Amino acid sequence: METPFKKHLFIKYTLLERNGLVFLYEYYLTSVTETHYSLYVFGKDPDGHSLTFFVETLAPLIWSEQPPDDWDPLVPGILRSTDFTPLYPISYTTIADFESEIHIRRTEGHPFTADDVIFQWMSSACPGGFVAWTGHQENPAGIIKNPIFSATSQRWTPILSYASLDIETGCFSDDLYCIGIHWVQGSDEIRKVFMLGTQPNHDYLQFFATEKELLIAFSSWFQVQDPDIIVGWHIHEFDIRFIEQKCKRWGIPFNLARQRITDPPASLSLRQTRSPIPGRVILDGVEAIEALQIPIDGYSLEAASQQFIGDGKLIRPEQDKVYEIERMFRHDRKALGAYNLKDCELVSGIIDALEILPTFIKLTEFLGGSLSAIPSPLLAISPLYL
Repeated sequence: METPFKKHLFIKYTLLERNGLVFLYEYYLTSVTETHYSLYVFGKDPDGHSLTFFVETLAPLIWSEQPPDDWDPLVPGILRSTDFTPLYPISYTTIADFESEIHIRRTEGHPFTADDVIFQWMSSACPGGFVAWTGHQENPAGIIKNPIFSATSQRWTPILSYASLDIETGCFSDDLYCIGIHWVQGSDEIRKVFMLGTQPNHDYLQFFATEKELLIAFSSWFQVQDPDIIVGWHIHEFDIRFIEQKCKRWGIPFNLARQRITDPPASLSLRQTRSPIPGRVILDGVEAIEALQIPIDGYSLEAASQQFIGDGKLIRPEQDKVYEIERMFRHDRKALGAYNLKDCELVSGIIDALEILPTFIKLTEFLGGSLSAIPSPLLAISPLYL
């Protein structure tokens, strides 16, 4: 029998030159070679599409009040510090030499500045957050490599999505009971609770027989919904860390990153974003309120939500929280799911009521850098203008 001829189609990908406008809101520094850093930069275009840029080479460089040995004495310093002291660039051939020099200077008290590679690049390449760009891309959803950024006078309201995240765990164990999510983008909302158990799914509740299955489903859902920002209450110190540890325990990649970036972060000797999830800003409600110097009656979610939105948690302060969580997990998991989701909605309500995201976007334009870096510099300078 004659085999019919099959025509095979081979697709050759070519880099497409593209350009446009973008609001840059997050970065991720990595060092995959011994000689230079690389930088991922994340942004949103005016239509709300996510863009990921990759700057392949950032040279290790510091600015010092002492000129390097080979500096021409007739050439003045290139930059000036805040007190107008001349600053001189000193470059290094390897990251190890660069970070060793930073350590020595800090230990011995020698003045230097701008050791933050990200800040140097952001300040010179894309100050103000809103920029025009040109670059090359394999496909419309791919990473844009080695872009060229330039200033633009155009402004728009960035369309950013956020996921308010909260987890419930065993009070007498390290069991993961559920993960709640309230996803918001403008007027669009999605409510979801990933719950441990074998009951039939109900409304926003989805049940999973094992923690591993729950975590895999959560990760997949997260990639599909693709939030720009993760918000929570004390989220750095508990929720994100707990989920990461659970993934390690069950052998699941903890990769909620945009574009599933797996490059390791650069050394912590540099000021690196606290976010362990490249491309996602992790915004803690408590830190944001402190950064904006908003008077707060108490730092519990119950106290803050009552103060700012007139609402509170489903387990009331006079009830025994430990007992109620354990009781609901054993006898009423729908009630536990409602409690979990309510916490997510309370954080969303506070974020919206205080207009934290619009304020941070404005501050990004004013201060430079990224949304996740706003609290640190703002805490330092806010008394000067608030």
